[in-house]
Amino acid sequence: MQFIVNIEETTGKILNVQFPTSAPNPEGLSEDGYMRTVHVNEDELLEGCENANFFVNQHWYNHDTQQFFKIGLPPNDYAEYNRSTGSFEWDTDLILEEIRRVRTNKLAGCDWTQVSDNTLTEEQKAEARTYRTTLRNITEGLTLPDHADDMVWPTPPSFLP
Repeated sequence: MQFIVNIEETTGKILNVQFPTSAPNPEGLSEDGYMRTVHVNEDELLEGCENANFFVNQHWYNHDTQQFFKIGLPPNDYAEYNRSTGSFEWDTDLILEEIRRVRTNKLAGCDWTQVSDNTLTEEQKAEARTYRTTLRNITEGLTLPDHADDMVWPTPPSFLP
């Protein structure tokens, strides 16, 4: 079986894989110079590339060697593969923004502990204040994780959901 692979010309990023049912588009560079079309036989795919989604998401194309190579999965939602460095790069401000968004939601979920007519004991109110202060200060001196999901959050008091 033959696959048609469309590749971004400037980077080598695989844009999509097509399984032709009729005469395939010819190989080569598109008229606008943006995309290169390559025909690939099934036996030319790298091991483990039987799944088109896996192939598209974890491989790029090297124009010099005319070979596909594995880059793996990006470490986070903001990472882009940089062909010249051979590694993933991302804007850490975007991860920090996501961490702040999660923190804001956690704070909003316990705002009720700070109103005067709640039924918490004074000890519980103090525990909630400490938790909220820790949340507000979480980004101070923080070594950013690769992904907001890897963030270590303070344990909420037992009376909070």
